[in-house]
Amino acid sequence: DRHPVTREMLGEALRRMDNLTFVGLTAHWGLTVRLFHAMFGGESWEGSLTHLRRGDYDPASVRVLTKEDDANDWEVWRKAVRIFRRRLRLYGFPESAVRSVKVGG
Repeated sequence: DRHPVTREMLGEALRRMDNLTFVGLTAHWGLTVRLFHAMFGGESWEGSLTHLRRGDYDPASVRVLTKEDDANDWEVWRKAVRIFRRRLRLYGFPESAVRSVKVGG
């Protein structure tokens, strides 16, 4: 069974996110890889933008997280998107790329 998450625990998690060296979003894999290289250097290789872990994953079964699914996860996701978008701007990505990353999907 899940342990209940308190408002204090959520607040601490959100504060700690500000200190993460890197935040990427698997929903925006290509931008994540490009941002990583913009921040830390190195070259992308052909396979870095390819899904290499085959398995039972069914993309059709994926849906966008909503606040109704889990309010705490929703807050963490919103914060991750804000950090990601801020860093895209900081590292000179075009505004169209930044706008393509939305909280709702």
